[in-house]
Amino acid sequence: EEFNLLEISLKKDGCREPITILEDQTIIDGHNRYTICQKHNIEYTTFVQKGLETETDIKLWMLYNQIGKRNYTNVEKALVAIEIEKLEKVQAKARQGTRNDLKTDNIRSDLTESEESGKALEKAAKSVGLGYGTVYKTKQILEKAPEEVIEKVRKGDISIDRAFTQIQKAESLEKNKWTL
Repeated sequence: EEFNLLEISLKKDGCREPITILEDQTIIDGHNRYTICQKHNIEYTTFVQKGLETETDIKLWMLYNQIGKRNYTNVEKALVAIEIEKLEKVQAKARQGTRNDLKTDNIRSDLTESEESGKALEKAAKSVGLGYGTVYKTKQILEKAPEEVIEKVRKGDISIDRAFTQIQKAESLEKNKWTL
């Protein structure tokens, strides 16, 4: 439906926004506009986005760019935030390189990783306009809930909070089952 509306708009008003490309002419924003313009011989302009050196840089740019342009639901925003968190971690690891002299031997590595993960998720949540709790709960749902619950959350049939509460109750029942 969105594609059809875009096609109608482009045919009526022309392509007002440039199609964003890399220096090698790879399209990173405007794939649908490009397809429609090609199909109907509509003139368009391009903008060369510089400074994107790795595939991770490009993916992050695309996610940050799209979140500002779309009317996402909170679930969709949370899913984008989770993807941003993953990519930000890849970038952080690449920046870290092989330096090990900054590690402190008396800090448990699992604690350090957990703290860093929380910071990355908090940053990602903020970047999409959500609170950390919403994105954390969504991530837990994706990791622990049955597929049918995940699908209901995606469709908006049940809320993130309700699905998260169901997970907590199920974990509590499982834990208490063995403490008789």
